[in-house]
Amino acid sequence: MEKWDELKSLPSWPSITPGQIRELDLYAGMAGVYRDMKRTGVLMQDGITVSILNTSGNYTDEVTDNRLIYSYPNTLRHSSNDKSEIQSLKNAMAIQMPIFVISEIGIGLRKVDLGWIEGCEDSASCALVKLDEPPEQIINLSSELEIEFSATVNRKLKTVEIQKIERDPKFKFNSLSLYGSACAVTDISVERMLDAAHIVPVSEKGSDHPRNSLLLNSAVHRAFDSHYWAIEPDTLRLATRKIGPTLNQMKIHRKSISHLEVKPHPEALEIRWESFLKSTSGKATIAS
Repeated sequence: MEKWDELKSLPSWPSITPGQIRELDLYAGMAGVYRDMKRTGVLMQDGITVSILNTSGNYTDEVTDNRLIYSYPNTLRHSSNDKSEIQSLKNAMAIQMPIFVISEIGIGLRKVDLGWIEGCEDSASCALVKLDEPPEQIINLSSELEIEFSATVNRKLKTVEIQKIERDPKFKFNSLSLYGSACAVTDISVERMLDAAHIVPVSEKGSDHPRNSLLLNSAVHRAFDSHYWAIEPDTLRLATRKIGPTLNQMKIHRKSISHLEVKPHPEALEIRWESFLKSTSGKATIAS
């Protein structure tokens, strides 16, 4: 926290140069996770994360003003080092040690936020980082699922240049935790290609409950929101418009979502199905 105060006292704050960050010993080397083993290695075997480089800025469901999803390091050639860096993230989470989140904001300029690791999900190789203030509790999917289900919720409007509905990276993190790291209908498992799709849409006050989500690759997500396909609630089989692209044309090879170990909430599927039928005037083809 003394380092944090030093950062904020710099004349150029909130814009910081890489040199200033290194002079304060907040980052060194080229790794995405900086541990400073000389200082933190004496506290825990794999050290404790001091700072991370945030590269999620272009992914709108992975970063907001108060949260971001951080992908685990995966350099292949240095797998043992990667494991130690990942463990150092978990160590920071375990003792709720604040870390520095470094983001590029221009050529030669950086923005630094104070953050806390709010959750780690090994199956999806990512961590959830809470910015500005400590989380009330570590994210636990079991406790998230115990929250009484609500398909809709009132959402905040955030004014930038225009009003937009604020989305929380926690929603995608919970969806990854619930469903693993593969698209529900195409099996694509590249995390950066996956969206956490709201079944009851945000535009219709859809909630961020994990069971109001599906993991979909971005193209299939767009088709889902365009009502090109839907899920029949009773059978969990996929359906398409009578006149429109087929599952094959959309590169969807799954015929249902019955393979998912945990299923979306029936209420959410019912609401979405009714919306789909209205858009197709009741004319749909259910996959056989």
